[in-house]
Amino acid sequence: MVRFGKASAALSAVLLCICSAAACGGGPESGAAKKLVVWDPIATYGESPKMDKAYRKMIAEIDRRFEAKHPGVQIDHKSFGYDGYPQRIASAVAANAAPDIAWDWADTNWKITLPLDDRLAEQQKKDLTLLDQSVVSAKDGKIHVLPWGTYQGVWVYNKKLFRQVGITVPKTQRDFLGACDALDRKGITPSKVSFGAPNWLNRLDALYAGQLIGDISKWNSQGVSFNGREYKAATGQLMKTFEHRCWGSHPESKGTPGDHEQAFMSGKSAMLFARSSVPLDEARRALGKDNVGVFLQPALPGGKANMDASMGLGASIMSTAKNKDLAWNYISFYTEASQQELAWRAVKQLPNNTRAKLSSADPVWQQLLEWAADRRFHVGAWPVNPEESQAYARMTPDVVTGRMSVDDFLNKVQDAREKTKG
Repeated sequence: MVRFGKASAALSAVLLCICSAAACGGGPESGAAKKLVVWDPIATYGESPKMDKAYRKMIAEIDRRFEAKHPGVQIDHKSFGYDGYPQRIASAVAANAAPDIAWDWADTNWKITLPLDDRLAEQQKKDLTLLDQSVVSAKDGKIHVLPWGTYQGVWVYNKKLFRQVGITVPKTQRDFLGACDALDRKGITPSKVSFGAPNWLNRLDALYAGQLIGDISKWNSQGVSFNGREYKAATGQLMKTFEHRCWGSHPESKGTPGDHEQAFMSGKSAMLFARSSVPLDEARRALGKDNVGVFLQPALPGGKANMDASMGLGASIMSTAKNKDLAWNYISFYTEASQQELAWRAVKQLPNNTRAKLSSADPVWQQLLEWAADRRFHVGAWPVNPEESQAYARMTPDVVTGRMSVDDFLNKVQDAREKTKG
């Protein structure tokens, strides 16, 4: 039977203190049923408690299916909040009490997880998108994270506000800047973003740079530098959006949690950039079903329209896992088309398996499904490693207000990368 539920702080402390390697690492391979211990950081996942519950139910069902396919195997699946999750894993490793499998967003340290390249079948390489997305964070240049599902960085827009100021969906960067000007003249915030909050400037910069890099393998192998031609041109274009007031007043501020989404849902801003799952249903409830549309990031000069395609979640096998082959079978099972079809039906998680047979009578959801399966749009240069993200966070207020030049900014981010190279 699947044991699945939230683990409290008190329980996790006990877990790390008293678990033996056998108890927390999957147990001996002989005698009793084989056990896989699985951790994830998504105790709170969705936009509401209802969606959290649906997501947990869907995960439990996939675990149940795996157990049914592998008699004698028990999945012990524990869910935590994301805050402190990497530190939780590090502490568990130090205490010889790590799980067999850790779900994460490609942040699980490559030094404590197994490379997966040699385990991937040729068919998986053909079917699965986003496979190499974690390579840039691993100094050995190997895949340590098996992606599951697709997050789409696409624009969601308020059709009524667009009509009100007489603009259409922008196709180019020039169109986008013009749309910002038109909205601002009418007193409408184009898109409320507080760049002082984490993971805004680096995400949009990566989105822009991806258009000009084109071949994502160059980025993943660190063959493209932050202070090189592509990233410099992309960052320069992103800085123009601040000149055109695309992000509202005081974009350098830290803002408040959720202010980007709240401004859009309340009709105070015209565009929302979905950094993870696209909140289409929530937006329709707030603004009206027929009043919400989506579009790709408009094309830069010399680029092409794209989206920030990133893994919805990823699974890593810990180096200390007792039954590595079984652990691989488990994370591979999640990527199968039938499990991704279940995830779509349950919580509208977009797939990263191109063999998943999915469609929607809703034209907007159908568009999102088509974009998820089309590798032409998967050219974002995300992710950067934690050290680079920290460098972005430190310097964002200065660069977006013009107190720091683009050249100086990118040189410093490149310095942060150089210090982490193996």
